[in-house]
Amino acid sequence: MKIASIMIILIGLLFLAFGCTKEQVYRGVYEGLTTHEELKNTPGDSLSNHKSYDQYEIERKEMLQKE
Repeated sequence: MKIASIMIILIGLLFLAFGCTKEQVYRGVYEGLTTHEELKNTPGDSLSNHKSYDQYEIERKEMLQKE
């Protein structure tokens, strides 16, 4: 658990050092998690129909406007 905390802090510092915008960070996290889920599944399972970050963001904004 301590190693994970250190990794998160280091990643955060790298983002600050390279000047990433908040949207770039969100996009990277989304794409990384999507890729992780694809790799976790067995080869017979297919998640190739996942949404891109842009599609996700459009649907998210639409849902927030409805509320």
